[in-house]
Amino acid sequence: MIRRWLGSLVNRAVVLVICFTLLSALVVTVVGAVLSQSELEQQAKNQVATIAQLVAGELDDKLGRRLETISMWPTALPWTKPC
Repeated sequence: MIRRWLGSLVNRAVVLVICFTLLSALVVTVVGAVLSQSELEQQAKNQVATIAQLVAGELDDKLGRRLETISMWPTALPWTKPC
């Protein structure tokens, strides 16, 4: 039955168009998935870098305030002042 159906040139053309359409859709899907994955990886790297910079900035500020506080202690204590 399939041989008889494919015997017609019109039916062969229909099968060819369907196969071409499916193959094109598959290629577009795969390329889109690969591009999307690489874009998401780049966004994740950028986000991690941004978060690391924010954390480093906060840590630097905290350490700076602690250093200022510790540096002020020797001058603020009464027994450290010269007589």
